[in-house]
Amino acid sequence: MYENYAHVLIFALVAVGVVVAPLILFALIRPVRPDAEKLSAYECGERVVGTPWIQFNIRYYLVCLVFLVFEVEILLLFPWALVYGAFIGGPEQVEALAQGAANTSEASGGMAFVAMFIFMVILAVGLAYDWGKGYLEWETEITTSPEIEEKEVA
Repeated sequence: MYENYAHVLIFALVAVGVVVAPLILFALIRPVRPDAEKLSAYECGERVVGTPWIQFNIRYYLVCLVFLVFEVEILLLFPWALVYGAFIGGPEQVEALAQGAANTSEASGGMAFVAMFIFMVILAVGLAYDWGKGYLEWETEITTSPEIEEKEVA
């Protein structure tokens, strides 16, 4: 039974070898001559000013996460629309789109519509939650923790 997986194991080992072998080989033969210029931080051709350990506002990350959620939604909508259009067109179009997949005769455009509607409702609730919490507002009130205020007073 396990001999069926030998090809997969050999392929995986060759893939790992193709990645790891050049890394080891080039680490052994490259010249190592560190100097101040090579060890300095490179930032788009400009000299670094200040420390790299600055704290970004959490808004950047929140906006990024919301963008990713809706970007993935749009990426899911395009293939869904293609399949839904085939469902609406009839069983012949579903067969042509599926190219011989099993159980396409029982496929229903209504079920595909309901599934996407539920998905869109869940995303709309998430958007309403983000909007209600103010995550989509760029200008928000700056709050400080009580510990910071106590240190500033002392």
